[in-house]
Amino acid sequence: MRAALRRRQQHVPTQPPCVASQPAAQKNNTDQVCPTESNRESSSQLRVCPRLFSVLKYLLLMLVIPPFLNYASLQREGTLLQPQEGELVDIGLGQKLYLNCQGKGHPLVIFDAPTGMSSDVWLWIQKDVSQLTQACIYDRAGLGFSKRIFQNETTGLNTLWRGSTTGRMVDDLHRLVKEAKLNSPFIFVGSELGALNARFYAHIHNWEVSDLVLIDPIPEEAFMEDVWVQYWYKELLSYHQTQQFSAAIGLNRMLLIAGLVQPPVMGENISEDFMRRQKYLLSNPAHLSAVVDEHFFINESISQVR
Repeated sequence: MRAALRRRQQHVPTQPPCVASQPAAQKNNTDQVCPTESNRESSSQLRVCPRLFSVLKYLLLMLVIPPFLNYASLQREGTLLQPQEGELVDIGLGQKLYLNCQGKGHPLVIFDAPTGMSSDVWLWIQKDVSQLTQACIYDRAGLGFSKRIFQNETTGLNTLWRGSTTGRMVDDLHRLVKEAKLNSPFIFVGSELGALNARFYAHIHNWEVSDLVLIDPIPEEAFMEDVWVQYWYKELLSYHQTQQFSAAIGLNRMLLIAGLVQPPVMGENISEDFMRRQKYLLSNPAHLSAVVDEHFFINESISQVR
């Protein structure tokens, strides 16, 4: 009997105690119910990716649509908002300047605007002066409705005068006077940078200018003072550069539509067309680029007049 029991015990398969076998299906279920750490990370990444794509999609729309709509609006407004009394005069080299002359008589009066401003600042004065004689206002290259010549289209002018400096502006105005067949000698009225232009024009083409009227002329020694330099280049120029960038991405137009930004000239006697032109210029990065350049090169303009 003992020998038989020993033989049976030798044939019984042994297995470790406390180890229970699990069916394969049960193992699979366990894997699904209890995911590993890597599974948790991959599932969280899958949830984050759609959110990230949505954010990027809306961000892309915000960066692309406003500039596109602003550009399309500028193309339409550039023709519609140009005053009917004015015209674009081809002064050569593919460059056109906006000129607006009202009234009749002699001597002719020409107005040159302050730094970075369009000819619209003279509209009310032009209206009064035109009751007595002919009064002309114009936009310097790149400002308002005047076209700016590209650097690669010049024929050596930049070697003599840098763009957006007094020397170049005086050369442009002289060609404008010639092409538009304006009578001379004339009275030249200039304000700020326009006053520098008037002085330089009268110095080079003295037979064409009978009288000068200088309004708020910029002193030649102004940029020798650190306080003035800090204000002009750190504050004023930085402000215009920000405006230019904001217009380039279409933000200025959106702020104007929302009423968060107002045109610089406001009042009861302001016409609707004048308001629209102001908004057009605030939304036009090409105009604001010329504004930035005129402020940036003001010191060089002063040195040319000295």
